[in-house]
This record gives sequence, structure tokens and C-alpha cells, in this order.
Amino acid sequence: MGKTMRVLKKRRRETMKKLFISAIIALMAISLGLYAQEKNATQEDPKMELQVVYEKTFTDPIVDVIFGEVEVTLDEAKRIGWKEDAFTEKKRTNERVKIFYPKVVITSRKEGIDYPGEPEGEMRAKEIKFYDKDGKLMKTVLAGHRLLRSENGRYLVVANLFGDGYDKQGKYIFHDGGGLIYNWNGDEIGQIPSGNIIQVSDKGYVLGEWIVYDSSGRKTGSLETDIPEEYMSCEVNCSKMSRNGEYIVTVLSMFGPKEALYILWDNTGRILWKKEFPFEVSGSMPLSHSIIENISIVGKAYTKSGVCIVMIDWDGKLLWNTKSTTGGNFRSKFSHDNKKVFIISSRGYVLCVDTFSGKIRWQHKADWSKMTIAINHQDKGYHYDKLLLLKTDEIIAARSLVGYRRPLASGVVFIDAETGKLLLEASQYQNVADLTTKNNFFFIIEKHKVTGNVIAWR
Repeated sequence: MGKTMRVLKKRRRETMKKLFISAIIALMAISLGLYAQEKNATQEDPKMELQVVYEKTFTDPIVDVIFGEVEVTLDEAKRIGWKEDAFTEKKRTNERVKIFYPKVVITSRKEGIDYPGEPEGEMRAKEIKFYDKDGKLMKTVLAGHRLLRSENGRYLVVANLFGDGYDKQGKYIFHDGGGLIYNWNGDEIGQIPSGNIIQVSDKGYVLGEWIVYDSSGRKTGSLETDIPEEYMSCEVNCSKMSRNGEYIVTVLSMFGPKEALYILWDNTGRILWKKEFPFEVSGSMPLSHSIIENISIVGKAYTKSGVCIVMIDWDGKLLWNTKSTTGGNFRSKFSHDNKKVFIISSRGYVLCVDTFSGKIRWQHKADWSKMTIAINHQDKGYHYDKLLLLKTDEIIAARSLVGYRRPLASGVVFIDAETGKLLLEASQYQNVADLTTKNNFFFIIEKHKVTGNVIAWR
């Protein structure tokens, strides 16, 4: 009897042990399964898409739009072109909502898009049209030969031809230059009598060649008497103003000696520093250089090792130069925290560079063959010319152009600003004139239509 009980107890212990091991294995299998599901879920990339919340069409081809902001009822917003999806449920319950509308519309001289080789804010245009929130035309101004606008859209300068040239009959004439300054209500507020006009700032300062004017056309400062004699006949003479117009960097370069003279000065003509660097710059410098006040200047230069990205601090010290293999013209933009510089190249590259070290964090190369708009296009080149930072530096939006002969095809690409990974190619937009962002809305300006979008994930 005792022997039988011992055998039964032993079998029971073995059975319990097997059950315990089976339970552990089952739990492990379940855990591994859940982990695998979780891992797969995290590895699956989110899909970005554009959700259209506003549309407006135009009869004339357009090259740019400046948006005004107004508070209206939800019904008025819908009549203006906004969809109810643009507003949160909380906003829809309010009596009034804030919207953006085309306040200034700049029309094109011709149909289709053109390669925008000019600095940002400069364009070839036909007319400037000023509207109220209901789309009623308030005023029209002829755009002249060149049109320049501030980044915030509050100031526009209709610039005249400058320098020697010929008229339509082939007669040799001299162009005095100068131009008229307008605010975004269409009022003429200032006039510059002569000279080449380069840029207008968010505060209405106008940069000429070595001269700064205020929004009334009054001269505030000049660099004319401070240029070294050996640089008076240099091949490259280009300047760029900070966004608010308080500081200017001027670069002078001669192709003989391999060096460039950088001058940082303010809008009163006071020179902060003047220094030569052992590299060359080109006439595309206004495109490539960016200025962050009291921090640094970043841009493209030619050194012994080839095309480089250079960073100069506010005291005139060369912090670093990083070799770049991209080539082409550059446009650069600092991140909101100034810790990164994003650069696009006309050769189809987007780069992220560390502000402090000059190290390239990532580099994205466009693949034109993936763009719907590039299929069967006669020129298989692909390049960028416009860069925007969306959602506080989370996403880069860039206008892409396909081909080097006209007519050009164009689209919009969206890139993860942290990793450089392509998020979306919006190739359904094939005649993109410009891109802009207002709050959380992203606007795509085509030749006859403006589309307002919000970014959605699925």
C-alpha cells in the first residue's frame, strides 16, 4: 500500500511538472507573439497624405499668393472656399473661426511655370492684384520688370531695369533702376530713384547694391565708401539681408586670388567685421546663404577640396567647412532651434547638417524615375528650388522640378526632417508655382489654383 502511494505521488509530481512546463512554454509563446506583433506595428511606417481643406481657382496664371487672416462665421468660411474638416469640433461650435484668404495674388507673364533662378522673394510677374476676404478685386498694380516681396508678404517692391541694355527696337539705353515700394494693402509707400534693388525685408528695409533704404525710400546706411580698392572691380559682388533687415552680409570675390571678402554690416552702414577667407563664391550666393542674427552665416563656397558648405560665426570666425558632393545651386534654412541647417540642391539633394560640428546628419537623393510627372518627360533631370519646414521642423516640404528645358513639370516632396526618409511624393500637383505654410495649413500654389491642405497620417 505504501509503495503504491509513493508511485502515485511520484506520477502526480511528474504530471504537475509537465503541466507547469507546458504553461511556461505557452506563456512564452504568447509573449513572443505579442512582442512580434508590437515590433511589427512599430516597424510599419506611417503613411502620410495631404487632406484638402481649401480650394480656390483663378482665371489668370499665378506665380505667388500672399495670405491675409480674418475671423468669420463658419458659413462665411465655407462660402470663401474652406471645408468644415479644416476646423476642429471645438472650433466648429464657436460663433466665429479664423481663416486665411488670398489677399495679394501675383499673376504670371505667361502660362506654365518657369525655372526660378532668382533668390527667394524675387520673380518675373505681370500684375499684383489686391483682394478683400470675399474675393472682390480692390486694386491692380503693374509688376514691372522685376518684383520682390518680403518673406512675410507685408512689403512688395516693383523694381525697374538697371544697367546698360537695349530696348525692343535695338537702341542702346541706360537703365537707372530704382523702384516703387508697396504695402500689402496696395498703397504706394515709398520710392527709390535709382540703383539695383536686391531684397526687401519683413520690416520694409530695402537692400540695394551696398545701400539700405527704409520702407519710405529714405537711405539709412551705405557700404559704398568702405569697399577696398582692389575689390572695386571684382567679378562677384553679392549681398543678403537678414529676414528683419537689420543686418547684411556682403561677399566680394575675384577669380584671380582664391579668396573672398566677407563683410557683416547693419542697416545704418556700421561694419561689424570685414574678413578674407581662402575660398571663392559665385553669383548664386544670395540663394545659398542664410543669416541667423547673433549666431552665424551659412552658405556655399568653393575651396581647394571642391564645393563646400561653410559656417562663419557672428564674430567672423570660420567654424567649419564641410565638403559636399551635391553640386548645383543651394538654398539653406536653419531649424527653429538653430541646431540644424537644412539644405536643398538644384541637383536633387536634401541635406541635414549639424550647426555646431558641420557633420552631415543625413543626405537624401531624389529619384526622378519614381515621380509620375517624370514619366516620358524629355529631360530626365530632377532638382529642387524651394524649401519649407513644417510642423516645427518635423517635415521638410520641397518643390521639385523635372527637366531642364521648358515646359517644366513639377511636384512636391515631403521628407522626414529627423531621418531624411521620403514620406510622400505629391505628384498630382504638376504645375506648382510656389509653396507656403500658415499655422498648420500647407498651401500649394499652382498656375490656376490654390489648394490648402492639412497633413494626415494613417
